[in-house]
Amino acid sequence: MDTSGIEFLSQIQEGQLYKYTNVVKGWQHRWFIVDPREGTLSYFLSENDTKQQPRGFIFLESAVVSPSDEDSNTFSVNSWNGECYKLRAVDARARQDWVNRLRAAAEYHSQKNVQKYSRTNNVYDFCPSGVKRSLANARQYLSQAENNFIDMARVIEKLPSQGPRLRNTDPDLLIIKATSQSMMCALENCYKILQHSSIEQPIVRTYSFLNSKQSSSTTHSKRKSHTTST
Repeated sequence: MDTSGIEFLSQIQEGQLYKYTNVVKGWQHRWFIVDPREGTLSYFLSENDTKQQPRGFIFLESAVVSPSDEDSNTFSVNSWNGECYKLRAVDARARQDWVNRLRAAAEYHSQKNVQKYSRTNNVYDFCPSGVKRSLANARQYLSQAENNFIDMARVIEKLPSQGPRLRNTDPDLLIIKATSQSMMCALENCYKILQHSSIEQPIVRTYSFLNSKQSSSTTHSKRKSHTTST
């Protein structure tokens, strides 16, 4: 990306858009901010709330920004995890401006991730930052559960094997221990599935996005060359 593109991405865009909430509430005014440096689109109830935590945000890396066919003002932003913001600008020109800036940010962070992947050849490095944070949080909770299971198993094993009180051979305790162990195995398998799908989906979407851009650029160059030759 050239210097003018980097300067474009360094400018934070913010403004009011309509956000489709649900069938009951319909379209609601919200204040949106595009942060190219962080690669995020966040929104607030109003401009006065921007110093607080956003009501919601999505990562633009590997996101798909699509103008709607239903009118000239509506567009959607689909993030890597399937979350979608359906938005509406005040007019067609404003919509195009938002779409251009969102696509620029998405392309910048997607290409940046591809370049990083090319240097390291590590699939995990290809993950969007949002995926990494989510996986890290899931791994942390899973580790805490594993530690709690280990502590519980040790307490049960330290109980006496004989006597009138609770014993380590008590059927109920053995069932609890076996069930907990099975649950931990299931959670570990779930985490592996989550890790695989979370890494694979952004890779496929990013490569598809970049390949479509490259294909479009190649087609444009061929047309230009054909026009010049004729």
